Amino acid sequence: DSSVQLDIKNRNKMTPLLEAVSRGHLGMMHKLIVRGADINAVNYEDNNCLHLAVETVFHSDVEPLSILNEYCKGLKLKKEEKLSGVVVACYLAHQGANFYCENKKGLNPLDLLTNADLKEELKILFPPQCWQCQEKKATVTLHPCRHIVLCKNCCSKITLKRCPMCPPCIPSKSGFVTAELSEKFFQDIAQQLGDQWQQVGRNLGIKNVQLNIIMCNNPNNTVEQSFQMLYRWFTSCDPDTRTFRTLRDALQAAQCFDALEYLSSGEK
Repeated sequence: DSSVQLDIKNRNKMTPLLEAVSRGHLGMMHKLIVRGADINAVNYEDNNCLHLAVETVFHSDVEPLSILNEYCKGLKLKKEEKLSGVVVACYLAHQGANFYCENKKGLNPLDLLTNADLKEELKILFPPQCWQCQEKKATVTLHPCRHIVLCKNCCSKITLKRCPMCPPCIPSKSGFVTAELSEKFFQDIAQQLGDQWQQVGRNLGIKNVQLNIIMCNNPNNTVEQSFQMLYRWFTSCDPDTRTFRTLRDALQAAQCFDALEYLSSGEK
């Protein structure tokens, strides 16, 4: 019925879709999405459907969506967990919901998860998209807010006066992570690390679960593993610690002397 207002909001700015998600009604949620409900609507606290889903246990009067089994498998969960909030959240994200939308408390849906391993798996399954082109993976970080909003290609073409995720923040040119300027340097360092790359990563503050994911995604390739570890550190660490000194200390502690020699030449 074209007269039905799919996105009408109540006094708490809850749409029918948000209500269905918060109450765990899988069937109704699916019907609303099929009919074109706004997947990225937010309530009065700026929570989207994923904020609500990850804290909800779902039920269904009909056979649950078969795709939920695939997400269970991808997340290494048991089949009986296919109606858990995180699995349904994967379905919603597949429909276009944003895992990186922040509510008024500055929390995105991933921040609500207590399982660190699960959080990392979801980041791999649903990486942030470029705000500009909406096609490529966002890899460029703005400062001081540290939101990851642009791909390298769009970063080279446009100049943002304000972060699109937090308008009060005005990033300067130096606030961008210039990935193209660092990749060659990190690739050269990666050539020198060998089997010590994981220890270097730990020294840089990268968690074991993140190192294991890097290893699994790049099997039998220590150079690529080393590069991905270094790149992760560079794009996710506190900007104040993104220095030659921090990297040098990590290499020194891991006794990576060849890499230290190369680093010293880069500092000159």
